[in-house]
Amino acid sequence: MKKNLWHPASINTKTNRYSFLACAIAITTFLTASTAQAAVYYYNRTWLNGSYPGYVAANCYVQLPDQRPMAVPRTLVVSEDTPNNTVIFNFGEMFGAYFTTNCVSTGSVNTTAGTTNGTYTYWDMNILITAAGGVEGIQLNDPGLRLRLYITPAALDTYSLPVVAAGAYSSSTRMFVNQTYKLTGIGSGNTTQVQYLLNPHGGGTSWALGGWSSFAISGEIVKVGNLTYPAALSTVSSSAFSVRTPPAVINGMLDGTGIRVVRPSCVLNTTDYTIPMKSWFSWPSSLPAYGPKEPVNLTIKCSGKMNHVRFRFEDTGSSPSSTKNVTLYDSLGGTKITGVEIEMLYNNSKVNVDSVTKIDAGSFGQAKSNFWATPIYDSFGTAAFQARYVQTAAIKKSGSNYTGPIVGKVNMYVTYD
Repeated sequence: MKKNLWHPASINTKTNRYSFLACAIAITTFLTASTAQAAVYYYNRTWLNGSYPGYVAANCYVQLPDQRPMAVPRTLVVSEDTPNNTVIFNFGEMFGAYFTTNCVSTGSVNTTAGTTNGTYTYWDMNILITAAGGVEGIQLNDPGLRLRLYITPAALDTYSLPVVAAGAYSSSTRMFVNQTYKLTGIGSGNTTQVQYLLNPHGGGTSWALGGWSSFAISGEIVKVGNLTYPAALSTVSSSAFSVRTPPAVINGMLDGTGIRVVRPSCVLNTTDYTIPMKSWFSWPSSLPAYGPKEPVNLTIKCSGKMNHVRFRFEDTGSSPSSTKNVTLYDSLGGTKITGVEIEMLYNNSKVNVDSVTKIDAGSFGQAKSNFWATPIYDSFGTAAFQARYVQTAAIKKSGSNYTGPIVGKVNMYVTYD
């Protein structure tokens, strides 16, 4: 029998661009919104009556932080079976700075304590938070999520009156320094208000005005129902968090589309594989004849736990095999070599290379305890396939005996759930 010398062949596997995996995964592109500039709102407090009605008692301002927390790019990996009332992201102090009020006395001392800021009599700053649908928290464009807010006074003037109240002040709570108060879902109704007023200090017929206070607002995103996974997370209304000051009403501090909530997923650690096959010296006494098994180890990285990762293979050759193996050619796109093919195996069982058969490689990845941890893909596993030559007849090219290089190529499709 004539000796046939096989030079090493290569099986190239890649994720097809039309596969579920390639369409579903995108971790390098974020939708972002620009942050607003720091804002300071100036106004005066004037005496209402007494010896100096209409005189300026203090020059005041409200300063708001410039950070827009919903605009900061973040990716949260959350599975659909995450229990309700789970905090999937904790902003901490979410605006990066305090909400501050400050009044500097003009030195004017009045015989009575009444003052006005020209717009509101009962507050220097008012924050109105609107929830929705009877579910605690600010409504987001994913109905399965809510944004819950909290306020902590960092400093309070002795003569200030800060309160947090539900609805139309059906119940109210005076706030104290370094204590945290819930801003969403307290009492009845769907609104919560923070009211801050700096009162004059003194007594009898001698009153002056001046002092400052500051507040930190923290927040968290909570799962409350079934997730819809919009392209980017946002509040449904710019006025859901509204700050009222004497000069202006400020909405949009929770605007932004920087946060993405995505399902757990898996990707190939390397999308293109080249598997070198060893040389084959063949004098088969019977056919079919099989070569040694060569490892085809496919490394998978996941962003969460997947119960099933499935592989499907498609021969890219111009004349696919009727035996559902990988066909071989003298070069990519070249002439087909007959009599020999590459057989793929998993757990020592044949894998049909037919673009239909799916091989369940089992569970990959680990459930995340930190939904916003980076890197996104933080758990790895290997699907151990094999490949071997199978000779079924004399090896020929265009009807003539052939020795020389051979190559085959397959597309690999990966799905998971």
